[in-house]
Amino acid sequence: MPAEIELKLALDYAAISRLPALLRDPALTAVKRGRGRTTHLVSTYFDTADLRLAREGV
Repeated sequence: MPAEIELKLALDYAAISRLPALLRDPALTAVKRGRGRTTHLVSTYFDTADLRLAREGV
């Protein structure tokens, strides 16, 4: 069965200039396949009756 692996990178503006080198790093090239893509994702959360998610800032 296929598996989706999602890797999220948080970069500050100073690090963006180093992004091409990061993408060539052997740790990433070993798992990178195909072209990257950008997707707009909308998530809907259903809170508990006691609003726990809201209290936690979700």
